[in-house]
Amino acid sequence: MNDAIAGHVRARRPGVFHAGRRAPLADPLSVFRWLVAAGDKIRAGDGQLRLRMYDGGAARHLADQDYPRESDRSIGGYVERIGGGRGMTGFVVNNFQAAHPDAWRLAQSLMARLPVRPVPASFEIFAGDYRQGFFGVHKDDQDVITFVLEGKKRFLVWPYETFANHPGVEPGSELETAFLRRLDVARYRDQAIVVEGEAGDILYWPAEYWHVAESDGGVTATLGLGLFADSSPFRLVERAACELAQEGAELETEWPCGSSRSGGDSASFLGALHADLVHALGSEPLRRRLEEKALAHRTSFGLVARPDPEPLEKALDRDSRVRMPLPAALAWSRSESSQGPELLWSVSGAVFRYPYVEGIVRLFEKLTTGADLSIGRLLAELESEEITGEALLHIIEIIRRHHALVPGSAA
Repeated sequence: MNDAIAGHVRARRPGVFHAGRRAPLADPLSVFRWLVAAGDKIRAGDGQLRLRMYDGGAARHLADQDYPRESDRSIGGYVERIGGGRGMTGFVVNNFQAAHPDAWRLAQSLMARLPVRPVPASFEIFAGDYRQGFFGVHKDDQDVITFVLEGKKRFLVWPYETFANHPGVEPGSELETAFLRRLDVARYRDQAIVVEGEAGDILYWPAEYWHVAESDGGVTATLGLGLFADSSPFRLVERAACELAQEGAELETEWPCGSSRSGGDSASFLGALHADLVHALGSEPLRRRLEEKALAHRTSFGLVARPDPEPLEKALDRDSRVRMPLPAALAWSRSESSQGPELLWSVSGAVFRYPYVEGIVRLFEKLTTGADLSIGRLLAELESEEITGEALLHIIEIIRRHHALVPGSAA
């Protein structure tokens, strides 16, 4: 992400960043292959991915023929088949990073380049030949970075204050999702900021801005990266505690006693509440779950859904060469437990707990240099009485399965 975009993200103002001679973010034909893979997974019951289709602003009930096929040959061919060239059809696939390992790696690399700490994020593909966005004028609970793949994409964007008093808009909803029903866009067009780009261009607006998409009726395709603005470490604590509660775990803490009608000096109540919160955060079940969620959040870069691991069959041996293109996809930490020290580690959002072995840590340190490595030389250097070469190779295979390693160059 270049410095200009970083400045707009920090200043929270919309912007257009023209590509010049730069190619689009991804090859549209490759993205089409990911789209076909997404359709196959959705029909097979993959709950991580979601395809939504619209005709003239109305949601369309999906039939089997509405899913992408290889015979469509391109995103434009797919749009033409499902829409018939009427200028009314569009679709969005949510959690698009889960469709294919290459889509996952692309989304991760984008998040790694952002000028912000990892935040919960979404990755979508939008495409269609519609003249006006099927959601109408609305705002999201996320900052939006749009990468134009094909065609010309235009958005009309307004600051939150423009429609803050519109019927149905709740006070204080700057960072919340909201829709403006039956709004006459033409009436407010001259007040809009026009954010427009062609293939290769990047468009940005913060969560506080209302927007609606427009086009001239030709096929457009974009990849959208959503950064959830209202996020904090407390969300991880909340999710960890909820998971444990659903599993029936005991956090060994209670809500402070006392009548809610007593009024008066509440110092003792607040003191007891603070003590219980501190006690709960220090409990071993919650501490361990928080460790896991924090590492998973870091190595997945806030992307919740991810593609299935690659097949388990052994694909690496001592003659293989590997490279980690995104070292931040692997993280580890020493953790203490009643059974002794543990090695907590995470790759691309998957979390593992092993007995603490220094040889594994040294392996991680080698891999996260991003260097092109010979597996044979790596194992010869690291295997010892503490850990065998086969065990180390198994760990490398796990990392490969989770899309964090790519083949290295031939020696």
